[in-house]
Amino acid sequence: MIKLPKEVKDVFKRCGQSGQEAYIVGPAVFSMIRGELPPDWDMVCLGSKEKIKELFPQSQDGGDFLRLTFAREEGEIIIDVFPREDSVEDYLKECAFSVYAMAYGPETGILDPTGGQADLEKKLVRVPETVGDVFRENPLLILETIEIAANYDFDISKKTYEAMVKHSSRLENLKKEDLRDSFCYIINAPYGGKGLRMLAGADCMPAIIGDVAKKLNRRQMEQFSAVCDGLHRIRQNEERRLGLFFTAIEGKKAEEAIRGLKFEAQTEQRLIDALYLMEKLHFIPNQIVLKDFLVQYGPERYEYLNNLAKAQRIIYDSPETRILARRAYMENIINNKEPIYVEDLAVSRKELTENGIQEDRVDEILIMLTDIVHRKVHENTKKDLIKYAKKFQRNKFTARTRKVKWLR
Repeated sequence: MIKLPKEVKDVFKRCGQSGQEAYIVGPAVFSMIRGELPPDWDMVCLGSKEKIKELFPQSQDGGDFLRLTFAREEGEIIIDVFPREDSVEDYLKECAFSVYAMAYGPETGILDPTGGQADLEKKLVRVPETVGDVFRENPLLILETIEIAANYDFDISKKTYEAMVKHSSRLENLKKEDLRDSFCYIINAPYGGKGLRMLAGADCMPAIIGDVAKKLNRRQMEQFSAVCDGLHRIRQNEERRLGLFFTAIEGKKAEEAIRGLKFEAQTEQRLIDALYLMEKLHFIPNQIVLKDFLVQYGPERYEYLNNLAKAQRIIYDSPETRILARRAYMENIINNKEPIYVEDLAVSRKELTENGIQEDRVDEILIMLTDIVHRKVHENTKKDLIKYAKKFQRNKFTARTRKVKWLR
């Protein structure tokens, strides 16, 4: 057990002085038993909501709870106080998982009516029989079961697992955003690979990524299995792990799944890049082509893909030759201070217009000029670039063949 923060002790003290029983409940007790500091605290205080509000006038009304927020140098502490007019035992009977159906009070110690401590010791997620058919009533709890398992390397009891499979089709009635958020939590958990296998085994994948989950070919299944086996070796970076998952599915099937989950624009772009740009990245033959790639897609998209390539090397145990080559190319570019982007050019937008370049073509021609300086670093001068700009404006063939090296 850990030492309680003074803010939590103060809740106990105020409740005690007014004759109200108070208990720490739920995931906070789970963390305390494991010797970990809970990220936030749930407490039950026996009494009416109005009475509890009088004890904590600074609290914010969260509906069925009152929220207390305390600022500290090491980060704020959030305590959600649940007023109850029955008993703490009645509250615990409503908890979906035995490992969360525990309470702690200064006078009582641990209250554990459903065997949560024993399940914690066995590293088991179990739904107590007292709470009924919770997955039918709230199918999102199916994914929460897997979240616990993936976060703490727990297994799932046989009866609980069978109930999850029985009601997995109900997940399709939930909002895609809720499914996406839970999926992201699972894949980025410390044991995300185990979580992915549980999602597949409990038949949850069709609700999350659509019918593609039932149409994977042998190669895609093998790639998915490799991701599951090796995901724990990959840094907990959500977008990177998502990239590993969707590139295992591949192509149009994966693209449909990505777009269906309604990720934020940046995440969606990176995952689509992972599907269609990894091969292009992999076959970059020299630093000229690397500079072209950086201009076309930008440094952030390149960095994501490059880091994803490193993760794929770990997952599939592939050679790192091309990764090392790209690193060498980049080091040469940086050490030699070679121009890459429009901002590195020796001529500005204003200077081009002042020298007769049409306003509506300046941006296009600036990109063309980066192609020149990528191949002829010494020609990154104002005089040379204005000369090229005028050629490109005057002669479309010259512009189109600017990357061609003509044989003499």
